[in-house]
Amino acid sequence: DAYTNIPSWDLLYMGNHRSALTDYFKGWYSAMKIYDTSFSSEMMACESQCGTCSLPSICLTCANQAYKMKATYGSYVKDSCYLFVDGCPEGWFEQGSKECYRCHSDCETCSGVSSSDCKTC
Repeated sequence: DAYTNIPSWDLLYMGNHRSALTDYFKGWYSAMKIYDTSFSSEMMACESQCGTCSLPSICLTCANQAYKMKATYGSYVKDSCYLFVDGCPEGWFEQGSKECYRCHSDCETCSGVSSSDCKTC
């Protein structure tokens, strides 16, 4: 694996190379370790469905045609990415590019967030 021995993140931020290096390390995030008198950071892998992340399970973007959940409900976690064959699951609707939002609680299926957007109840 090409990313096995990634150097410390603080070394990656030196100079004017930040944007090139962060683009190069998509799928990774910087983990800070705080000690009594100092700190260090290292690159850690995002969850497999994240394109970029701020923590392993908090996806900023999704990879591999995955959908980003915009709420926590049932087994789905906000800002996590999931692969679905036919778009967002029942009880959710797609808004934007591959982002799933939860339907109103009165709706089984919907096209928006309000109860007037219910397709089926």
